[in-house]
Amino acid sequence: MSLRFRLICLVLSAPLAVAACRPLDLTPVEGPAAPASATSPPAAPSPTPAVSPSPLPPTSTPAVTPLPTLPRTLATVPPTAAPVLGEVPADLMARLRADVEAQSGGPAASLELIRAEAMTWSDGSLGCPQPGMFYTQALEEGYWVVWRAPDGREYDYRLTQRGAFVLCPGPRPRPAGDLPATVTPLQP
Repeated sequence: MSLRFRLICLVLSAPLAVAACRPLDLTPVEGPAAPASATSPPAAPSPTPAVSPSPLPPTSTPAVTPLPTLPRTLATVPPTAAPVLGEVPADLMARLRADVEAQSGGPAASLELIRAEAMTWSDGSLGCPQPGMFYTQALEEGYWVVWRAPDGREYDYRLTQRGAFVLCPGPRPRPAGDLPATVTPLQP
């Protein structure tokens, strides 16, 4: 609405607001009053009926029950041994399989697939930033694939949906079954 229209509405509604705020005169009106003559004594004012407010029903305040307090401790949850599998397209998995065979020097059949899942990375580094590199600062849809070799080395691949991938940060030894525990808060 325009400022002019608002101003007109305010000016026109002001007398109504003032009239609504005045107390009501509850004296009964008996018709036109006769002009008072100088010789007759003034008429006594008619008694006004006393208006008593109607009693309100008693209100009861509801009982306030305090909320139970939850423990503010952290629980250690053991990691799951089940890998996340099956979300990466087959053509991208074939390209990664060829690369991991070249990196590990052995057939892909000897490698254990630990993780293969869709991810939304927080930036163009795909969760694997390299020193001295600049990355796009936008969400990047992609995948996370990890293979483990029989010698315990893991090959951690990060992919975009378009198929670009990076091995993050090179094969690193990790004993099989040595997964760190995950800490999960019980209460936010």
